[in-house]
Amino acid sequence: MIETPPHVKYHPEYRLFTWHPREVLDPDMLSKIIAFIEYEEQETDVPFNRYIDLTLLKGIDLDFDYAVRASMHRRRACAASEPVRAAFVSTTPYPTHLAKVHEVLTDYTPLEVAVFSKVADAADWLGVPQEILS
Repeated sequence: MIETPPHVKYHPEYRLFTWHPREVLDPDMLSKIIAFIEYEEQETDVPFNRYIDLTLLKGIDLDFDYAVRASMHRRRACAASEPVRAAFVSTTPYPTHLAKVHEVLTDYTPLEVAVFSKVADAADWLGVPQEILS
């Protein structure tokens, strides 16, 4: 069993994991959240959507190449899975850019990614009440 990373919550009634990282996003943090998601994907019979709020990050210590490799890894890992959605919310340039790169690199896979600047728009896209994303 993998330990649940900080600031992750599962909402079973909506089949949704939410993540509100508050530290510096670095390779270690990204690797841990990817390992957690992949573990949960293997352990559950029901596919789940994701919500990632990047607005509380204290910073990003992640080079572009690492972010691309992580996205390509997720692209391959999701190739045979059920369709799921991942909504990113970001209001600053670099986190938004990284999320959009992930969106492009996972296009045409069962992992549908979208990037928003407003929580309400992400909630609408995921089909969940806005208050559970806070």
